[in-house]
Amino acid sequence: MKKIFRMFLGIMIALSLAACSTGDDDSGGGSDTGSNVNKNADGTVTILIEEDGSAGFVSTNGAISTDKTSAQGKSSHNGYYYQNFPSSANGGDGGANIKYCVNTDTAGEYTLTVHYAFGGYCDYLRDAYITVNGETQTIAGSDNNTLEFDYTAKNWATWADATATITLEKGDNTISLTAADGTERSITATAGSWANLDGLASISNGDTIRGEVVSLPNIDYVSVTSKTAGVTLKAGSSDSVYYDFSVASDNESYGTVSYTVGGSASTSTSYLSGTEITVTATPAEGYRFDCFHGILNEDSWIGYDDSSTYAFIISADTSLEARFVPETAAVPDGLYGYGTICDDDGTSYTITGGAGGTEITITSLADLTTYESALSGDDPYIITVSGTITTDDNISIKCELGSNKTIYGDTTNKGQFKNIGLVVEGENIIIRNMKFGEVISDDYWRGAADDAVSLNGARHVWIDHCEFQSHLTPQNNDGTELEYSSSITTAEDSTEWAKDFYDGLLDIKNASSFVTVSNCYFHDHWKAVLCGSSDTTENGDSLMRVTFYNNYWKDINARQPLFRYGKAHIYSSYFLSDASGIKQESTGINCRAGSELYIDHNYFEYIKTPIGYYNDVSASKTGKWRQVNNTFDDCVNSVGSSSTSYEPPYEWTPTSAADSKSNLPDSTGAILTASDLNESGLPLTFGQ
Repeated sequence: MKKIFRMFLGIMIALSLAACSTGDDDSGGGSDTGSNVNKNADGTVTILIEEDGSAGFVSTNGAISTDKTSAQGKSSHNGYYYQNFPSSANGGDGGANIKYCVNTDTAGEYTLTVHYAFGGYCDYLRDAYITVNGETQTIAGSDNNTLEFDYTAKNWATWADATATITLEKGDNTISLTAADGTERSITATAGSWANLDGLASISNGDTIRGEVVSLPNIDYVSVTSKTAGVTLKAGSSDSVYYDFSVASDNESYGTVSYTVGGSASTSTSYLSGTEITVTATPAEGYRFDCFHGILNEDSWIGYDDSSTYAFIISADTSLEARFVPETAAVPDGLYGYGTICDDDGTSYTITGGAGGTEITITSLADLTTYESALSGDDPYIITVSGTITTDDNISIKCELGSNKTIYGDTTNKGQFKNIGLVVEGENIIIRNMKFGEVISDDYWRGAADDAVSLNGARHVWIDHCEFQSHLTPQNNDGTELEYSSSITTAEDSTEWAKDFYDGLLDIKNASSFVTVSNCYFHDHWKAVLCGSSDTTENGDSLMRVTFYNNYWKDINARQPLFRYGKAHIYSSYFLSDASGIKQESTGINCRAGSELYIDHNYFEYIKTPIGYYNDVSASKTGKWRQVNNTFDDCVNSVGSSSTSYEPPYEWTPTSAADSKSNLPDSTGAILTASDLNESGLPLTFGQ
């Protein structure tokens, strides 16, 4: 059915003007935002723009927070702070961008000043491309034609100015600062001013090293100053903003994509608000167009699947991808929920995993090294895991999984990753019939992994018939019981130690979206599933869309799951806490930080708090939930519904809570047979 997508501005500011001093604010608290234009003593004029409502501010994209008070948090392992604007906790998620709009009555050169602070890592840089009305500005003396932000201090508390000459047209001008992610430049290591210089054993004071740009620095404000007297500067109009646009094919071998503006082919990457763009997808022989899908202004999903031509009016930064699949491709049997769609209107998306790709088998730890590039890359692969793959000691390792992959456990010799964290960062991925767990936290043996499975910015992932577990009492990787540390002197200490010995079973974070987790068995763990990376910084997690159904949760103390910022649907599952020490003490579904959940037809037994907002005073705010037709058996606390009208945008057929209790203990986990996998398309051979 035809869908009309309303393109909108993510953040528009009511514009007003008055006079003020630009000032210098080394406290990081910003300057007076009551007015933002100043006439200087030499007759020039300066307009100052803040990101928290100042006239002339348009929008921000990427993992950005406008909280300028200090750092978002502190790593317990290295003691360094990560700044909260506009990067994520791990150095940014790419594409961080800030837009401003100013108006002048005189075309010519102006001075752009960025008031910023930059601590952090000495080998991770935060430089920016500067564009005006979509045209990249030339930055004199730069390695990469970028505005380079030098380090200000170790702790992000000292502020400095970076300046560049830009060219403005008469009238409205859109000025964009975009993180130059992936670029590199040479820097000189200076003792006393680098946050992790001492941590790089091979680096000495005065050495030249290569640093990679990962995001933008903390930005307090920007200002634009005329170079001649008598010029007028003011905030620009919201109707005259240039927005970024990109579109690509998800696989050039399967199909191509092009676009026109005003009836003519175009390759520009920036367009004035109100411009109509027409995108056309052309499948290759043997393939068909599936959908357009993408992000509007970094905070809203868009999709279109009615035809291979999509026309729209741009009024926000827009990123689209054209998806193509084999002509015979269909939604795999047994897959429902968010894994089958690509936006909040229910536009369909067909997960194919590694369909058509090379088949490989993992039987040993050495195989993970042999096939490392195949696993982490984006080419399609069908991967069978046969037997238990584990480390030689307690030190965990990571296995990275890229786009277009099917990974499943051999039906005869069950596939298991033990003390190996699977990190999923791609798109179009199927994970089935696998066992995961017993990943020893890096708090202890300093391994590379924490969580058994981690979805980090992943999209369109189906996790089905998998088993996730560790132990309520810690064990060495060889299965022997681990003696408590000599520093543990009380029962309370030993419990806390046990809780932290293993980290999560499944983490879904940093805008991971359109994920379905079904028919899985989670058991014997303290803190099972975390959706959303931070209580205090959103990191793109408002885009999360996750469905959990037909899952069996047994003897889990907490996080079944814990959900932040995004939206989730949890239905037809069985939650049982019957183990000594957690019976009627465990917590179930934890709704935090503005998340919205629809929870229906689940059976909760011996759970202290089945559904709610609880357990952490640092949490920024409660989430919201609706609970429908759930059963609460011997649970301590009663459960109501919070105020939300959220309901999933797809159809589903739930199993009753009573039937879930009866059936799920025997039907979940890594129990699939060869017949089950073939019927569901694993390995995925279309037309079979």
